[in-house]
Order: sequence, then C-alpha cells, then structure tokens
Amino acid sequence: METPVFVKIGDYKKLLDEMDAVKTKIASIKKIIMQIESLRDKEKEELSLWSNNINLVEKEIKYIDETLFEPEK
Repeated sequence: METPVFVKIGDYKKLLDEMDAVKTKIASIKKIIMQIESLRDKEKEELSLWSNNINLVEKEIKYIDETLFEPEK
C-alpha cells in the first residue's frame, strides 16, 4: 500500500521551475552540439578540398618536372 506524499506548494512550484530551467539548458546544449557538428562537417569538407587541390598541384609539378628535366628518348 502506497502512502501519500505531501509537498509544500512553494516547493513544488520551485521544483517545476528548476525542471523547466534544466529542460531549457538541455535544449540549448543540443543546439550548440548541432552547430559544432555542422562546423566539423564543413571543416572536413574544406580539408578534403584542400587535400584534393594539393594532390592536383603535386601531379602538375611532377609532370612539369618530368617534362623539363627528364632526358628525351
């Protein structure tokens, strides 16, 4: 058998306010995490683009090097 629990109305309202504050903070943290993940994805795309560009430049330099400095056959 369960016995009733009595809580002062002021304490109950304070608890509700604190729970709302926690929920608001959780929502804010989730939003920040989503923004960080979005930035991380953009950063990853940029790094991949830079890497591809470096590879292209490296290939072009190799071609130029082979063309200019390799003896003709």
